[in-house]
Amino acid sequence: MKRINIFFLIATFFSLSTTHAQCDLFFSEYAEGTSNNKYLEIFNPTNADISLDGYAFPSVSNAPTTPGVLEFWNTFTLGAVVPAGGFYIVSHGSADPSILALANQNHTYLSNGDDGFALVQGTETDFVVLDVIGQNITDLDYADPGSGWAVAGVANATQDHVLVRKSSVINGNTDWALSAGTDEASSEWTVMPIDTWTDLGVHTFTGSCGPIVSGCMNENATNYDATANEDDGSCTFANACNLEGTEVAASSFAFVPADLSVAVGTLVFWVNNGGSHNANGDVDTQTGLSFGNPESFYFDFVSGDASGVCIGSHTFTIPGVYSYDCSQYGHASQGMVGTVTVGVGGCMDLAAPNFNEAASFDDGSCEASPYTTIADIQMGQETGAFEGLAVLTSGVVTGVYGVLATVQDGTGAYSGIWVNGSDVALQVGDAVEVTATVGENFDLTLLQSPSVIILSQENALPAAEVLATAEVLAEQWEGVLVQTTGTVADDNLGFGEWSLEEVIDTVLVDDRGYDAIGAGLVTLGAMIQVTGALDFSYGDFKIQPRDVNDVLLYG
Repeated sequence: MKRINIFFLIATFFSLSTTHAQCDLFFSEYAEGTSNNKYLEIFNPTNADISLDGYAFPSVSNAPTTPGVLEFWNTFTLGAVVPAGGFYIVSHGSADPSILALANQNHTYLSNGDDGFALVQGTETDFVVLDVIGQNITDLDYADPGSGWAVAGVANATQDHVLVRKSSVINGNTDWALSAGTDEASSEWTVMPIDTWTDLGVHTFTGSCGPIVSGCMNENATNYDATANEDDGSCTFANACNLEGTEVAASSFAFVPADLSVAVGTLVFWVNNGGSHNANGDVDTQTGLSFGNPESFYFDFVSGDASGVCIGSHTFTIPGVYSYDCSQYGHASQGMVGTVTVGVGGCMDLAAPNFNEAASFDDGSCEASPYTTIADIQMGQETGAFEGLAVLTSGVVTGVYGVLATVQDGTGAYSGIWVNGSDVALQVGDAVEVTATVGENFDLTLLQSPSVIILSQENALPAAEVLATAEVLAEQWEGVLVQTTGTVADDNLGFGEWSLEEVIDTVLVDDRGYDAIGAGLVTLGAMIQVTGALDFSYGDFKIQPRDVNDVLLYG
């Protein structure tokens, strides 16, 4: 049986029994202790059960790859509910039995002290942060805290400590600096010694969620109520459509404004101030052809008057330029046409000289992308000449290694390169055109975030460069198909690696594409011919065979 003990002031309990308008779920306790004694406790201060189906607890580890972007979307057990005035506890599956006895859900990857967690409401692509432990994972300046974050003036308090939320807190806090505070008085948390989880399943709550005040909460409405904390849907707006958005007036054979520019997600509504008009964003009345809009919209005719009559509204969620007209006979030909530009138009080709980073749709303005050979990229990167720059290049896919692939243009030194994360599925033999950003990953040159066009398939591959083991170990062969022969010097170096030796020179072979050790092909002293793309990781060049045909046993 789960233990739930909650202490309320009498007045607070009364307020909770009548309303929960101003409160929501928040983290009430956190532990990072010895071994796997880790947990998150979530408290429901309201007088109503709350389903967790619309919530999650995403996280980032140490320093995220992209600051402000979550790395792990962690969901609650389907159907989970936090009871009114109760708790939901997520613990490590190997935590102390006293913790597991209270836990509602197990999660292996809880914090080591330097991992940020958030409590959010919404979906992975559209959510609102309610509370955080550690810096807010959506902060664009999110940074690795080292061993942990300071809380209440205690250094590294998120490591080897238990944090208990103070009783006066009624909601989460997305500003970690304010939540953590600089000393005991300014912090929302009490810092407890390691493995002090005597408060788990017990939370003293002395806050008040306050009474429900129903009313219009939209500041742009004519009846906005600044005292309201629950929107009752009563908002009214000073226009014929009674909507919040951008108005287009229709009258006298014209739309005003005729050419409108709005942000993505804007609601646009049309009001008829005289005559019989509609708004038609589907088929061009004058040509009979589709307008070809990103999405179509259409509203029937209405008769207008000076006070205005609502024609209809549309929320524009897809960037682009929308054309429309009034399809009443003769109106379009007399100039009753309009456009709505949604978002920012510009060149979206990364490699184009006029690439516009702010563009949300491509307006066809891209200038020709300059072509750069793979060899030029690789030689230029020896001095970092292309670091962070977008390039357009091409070649034939010589190897596919999960999300990585190698592309080669002809043969010889510097003719190959690694591609990370193609936006289309690649196969060996594909002739491709790649637009991507050049970067280094621990001294391995990569084409990152690529946009790939497959020009043709089943093309002949460039012949592998036949090299002595000593010759393989050179920057010029990175990403190039190489082939060497030698004697197995070490048949298991760990992590799927083994080595070949020719006289005294040794080259490493790895298992990114093919596990020769697991296939039983690698035995100490055996002579083997290995073919594969040359990789570089952890300070060493490594050949990456693609399949069994790349590991040939002699003798």
